Amino acid sequence: MDKFKFYSLGLVFLVVTELLIAIIFSLYLDPPMGDITRLSGYSENDFGWNAAQKVFDKQAKPLQDVYDHYVDVFVVGDSFSFGGVLQMMNYPWQSYFTANSGLTVSTLSHYTTKTNPPSYDRTYIPNIVNSETFKKSPPKVFILEVVERQLNMLPKISGDCRVHNEINTSLNLVLKKIPEMNRTNNIFRDRQRPPFTKRFPYVVKYIETFYSNSGGTGAFVFDLITDKLFSSKSSDKLLVYGGDVEKKNWDDNLVENIKCRLINFQNLVQANGKTLFITMIAPDKLTIYSRYLKDSSFAKYSPIARFSSEPSLHLPRLDLALQSALDEGVVDLYLPNDTHWASRGQEIAAQALQKYLTEFSED
Repeated sequence: MDKFKFYSLGLVFLVVTELLIAIIFSLYLDPPMGDITRLSGYSENDFGWNAAQKVFDKQAKPLQDVYDHYVDVFVVGDSFSFGGVLQMMNYPWQSYFTANSGLTVSTLSHYTTKTNPPSYDRTYIPNIVNSETFKKSPPKVFILEVVERQLNMLPKISGDCRVHNEINTSLNLVLKKIPEMNRTNNIFRDRQRPPFTKRFPYVVKYIETFYSNSGGTGAFVFDLITDKLFSSKSSDKLLVYGGDVEKKNWDDNLVENIKCRLINFQNLVQANGKTLFITMIAPDKLTIYSRYLKDSSFAKYSPIARFSSEPSLHLPRLDLALQSALDEGVVDLYLPNDTHWASRGQEIAAQALQKYLTEFSED
């Protein structure tokens, strides 16, 4: 009996101790705002952004539920097209694009987490192209936006991987600024603590990361050669998703296969002779910051330049525009705690897209 009591007391002591540790860490840790810190267990205290982010005063939520009316630009995208984790703060690239071009935009998400692993629906874009709305009032521009590390998840559709249906380069796009849509204000990271029950899963992951030799779950941290690119406490570190690194396993056959899929999507959309199809690749965080890594062996995983070797594939080089801004010293181009663009990244991506579209507009 005494032995049983001893073990029972020991078990209670262990549980209470672990609970106290969790409570202490929950009081210390900033609430997670970044998707990487939240999911991997790395500290928001270390990687949370501390500089202001710019948001629009009045903008509609960019993500729609249905496609049922004419718009100049129709977007099928993922989380990069509805503001990432800061979507409630109203600063996606479409807001910058609309404010500075005057073109109307509608966005639907083609990325679903209902399957395991997450996937894209093979019938999604074909169904849109075959819809009455698209047939009766097709958009001038159709954008397929996809994050770089998930290009291999794009579904295959029928086609011969050769560019057909060349679009007329004169789309009559009249670009004009809308001054009243450019009203913005600054926000800072919210450190108000949610209830303990909501913080607890993050606290557990943080404790696992804190005591682990392998780092956070599904994420990597790289040393940078400078501490001037992020406003976070650990500004000399780059926090990225594991998927950014997994591209090292992409061989030539896969890259060519992805290029084939993009060409076939372009042919499908441009078959009407009226709609310009654009592939908008949101570069991985590792791709953009690669030239600032101390370990340069992780700097050559991006296939974007190889996709652009096909001149008839409409592919604005967002990666070059973002890298140029980074070289100019832009802080928090991507959020340090997150895989998505910060407000400056959203703005620069929109500018690069608009510049690309001017090539298809009348003088």
